[in-house]
Amino acid sequence: MRVVLQVQDHSQQRKGQSGIDAIESRLSVHTWKTNDPSKYLAYPLEKAQVDELTRKFYTQEKWRGWKFRMFCSRKSSEDRFLNRIADRYGKDCRVYHGDCRGCNPSPTVGVRHLVSKRFAVVDIDEFRTSVTCNVCKSKLSRYTNRRGRLLHSRLCCSTCGLEGNRSKRFVDRDINAAANVLWAGASPERPPCLRRSTSVIQNAFAQTSLQSVLRENRVTPLPQDGRC
Repeated sequence: MRVVLQVQDHSQQRKGQSGIDAIESRLSVHTWKTNDPSKYLAYPLEKAQVDELTRKFYTQEKWRGWKFRMFCSRKSSEDRFLNRIADRYGKDCRVYHGDCRGCNPSPTVGVRHLVSKRFAVVDIDEFRTSVTCNVCKSKLSRYTNRRGRLLHSRLCCSTCGLEGNRSKRFVDRDINAAANVLWAGASPERPPCLRRSTSVIQNAFAQTSLQSVLRENRVTPLPQDGRC
């Protein structure tokens, strides 16, 4: 990691001295995330001009050497991460990965792809995993500090707190969700307190079936307001 930071700092200085940063900043006034055709076409045209002006800098042997060192350092860091998992949990371990109705969270897509190269990855629905206590399985409540500020990352359980002679037990939302994802993945069937309601599941299946029928018959559904 130190090699990557050193190379990034050195390359950033060289880019500033060579005027590359000023050239690449021209792209900040354009965007491809627009419905306006003229603005959408302006971005690739400007990008082509910027690439042409910066090609000489990025094709230098020194710059390509920096990129190769960063690549080697990143691969070495990834291998150490996977080796730590194998040393602690075994080479044949199973990794449970939380998702939301089949949609993997964007920040963890890269980690999931990396781990799946060496271990078996199972996607587990995250429904109610963060708001259900991983000890007593009761519903957690939100925590407000003395200043009246609501803390999103902290939840409290009154049921577990009474057993320990305390009024409440505070838990971290992410740690609690990870424990419940592990519990749901290791169970023969999904625990009842983490299941979705029957009506939600039936509506999801009905919506999926309706969309498949419309696609097969090439029918375009009407907007929700009913206007064509």
